[in-house]
Amino acid sequence: MKKIFKYICLLVLPITITLMPSCTDGFEDMNKSGQGIYDDDMLPDDNLVGAYFPGFQASVYFNYNYGAGTDWTFQLYQNLNSDMFSGYMSSPSFGVSSNLTYAMNDGWNSYAWTTSNGYTMANFMKMERKAKTYENLDVYTKWGKILKVAAMHRVADLYGPIIYSDYGKSDLGAAYDDVKTLYTQFFADLDEGIAGLEAYETANPENARFVRVDNIYGASMIQWVKFANSLRLKLAMNIVKADPAKAKEEAEKAINHKWGVLEAPSDIAKVSNMANPVATISNWGDCAMSADMESILKGYEDPRLEKYFLPATNPKIKGEYKGIRLGTGVDREIYANSSALNVTVSTPPVLLSPAEVYFLRAEGALRGWDMKGTAKELYEKGVTASFDQYGISGASTYLTSTALPAKYEDKIVPANSHDAVNLVTPAWVESDNNEVKLQKIMTQKWIAMFPDGSPAWTDYRRTGYPKLFPVVKNNSQGIVSTELGPRRLPFPSSEAVDNATNYADGVSKLGGADNAGTRLWWDVNKANF
Repeated sequence: MKKIFKYICLLVLPITITLMPSCTDGFEDMNKSGQGIYDDDMLPDDNLVGAYFPGFQASVYFNYNYGAGTDWTFQLYQNLNSDMFSGYMSSPSFGVSSNLTYAMNDGWNSYAWTTSNGYTMANFMKMERKAKTYENLDVYTKWGKILKVAAMHRVADLYGPIIYSDYGKSDLGAAYDDVKTLYTQFFADLDEGIAGLEAYETANPENARFVRVDNIYGASMIQWVKFANSLRLKLAMNIVKADPAKAKEEAEKAINHKWGVLEAPSDIAKVSNMANPVATISNWGDCAMSADMESILKGYEDPRLEKYFLPATNPKIKGEYKGIRLGTGVDREIYANSSALNVTVSTPPVLLSPAEVYFLRAEGALRGWDMKGTAKELYEKGVTASFDQYGISGASTYLTSTALPAKYEDKIVPANSHDAVNLVTPAWVESDNNEVKLQKIMTQKWIAMFPDGSPAWTDYRRTGYPKLFPVVKNNSQGIVSTELGPRRLPFPSSEAVDNATNYADGVSKLGGADNAGTRLWWDVNKANF
């Protein structure tokens, strides 16, 4: 039973405060009864550290025990912030005082902080310590570095300063890293991870050591290096307005690596053996198609519309693809049964796709960087890769379209109707200025990354694209701009009490008030070019 319990706790871990131990703590003592197992017993087949990795991979698109019926964890971690603020989804379920009307809910918004510290960071730390204790396990540390960056950069992009480099150094709390320092450490961790996997693959070609614990690439370290290079490119683009020289350096480093970045359809990073949490939340009726998605996809006559959403069943709009504007502030019955997401529990969540990477490269090329192609070529490859991802033909025709997004017609509450705002077409026009070209790149990237609102919200904050409808009701008391929307999540209120000194230092590193209106370091208030 102790052995079974140990495996379960590696996968199903409790929600804890910032630096409290997760349920794997104490196993060493518990198992010294003479009847249990020891770390040495877990060494065969690398179980001692390998058993952590399915959970690590699931924690990037966060669902801490990745089982159907527990998807409220993801709902608080991402769905009620990034998925809504990115323009992907809205909800009929939450009324006047909630994130959806910018009255930020501390109970919701603290969840990504507490669980990423109590689960993700805690277990990375334990895995790395165990890997260093025994010979021939160091490759897991290198692989773990890549997954840690994949998970924790998303948390930093929610809050700004977070606990990272000092994590685990004190039981009484730890210092926050400022965002610039975090990105510097993310790049350094990717350097270490890539070098380690590259060396391992060179020495052990076609080694299947990691098959049992790799739910994404089936033990291919070459694929993981491509993933890490693509993640580097993504992080580089995030900081392009704050540190353009560093962004260019890191982006070109990713592209020029001998194994390159994600390009082929088989390169897509999908997490198998994980219940897709957004499917269950949509089935509950707690999230649905946004008005922005309706406007853009319908206006473009985009064939991905029916891949992403289901027709509404609400009697007033039955059979139509209908979304909801953010922040209507009404009871759920009014907009209930609008278009749900066409995602099933068995749909593997996507962490990174070739389409997203092509759009990252297109933006880099637009800025004059060496991205191995022109902005137009890479933009069109991105659209084609997105169509291919969903088994859709007709990308070449779509790329000649001069259609514009459609007006949003609200047939339930007509006063919430709104003229289209993101007025660019799919067709690339070489004579357009760089701002229009960037808007087209970001619009198509936004469509392609659905339903993962985390990178989409980051892109919207750093570029302003695609342009989104303003919130219907803004109940932030003047803290959040109706035009711009939230810029971050506030730190958990518990931090001001439980980690007071470091919290105060973290606010000073934020560079503004601890509220949803303060911009992060990379969210620079200036033109894109």
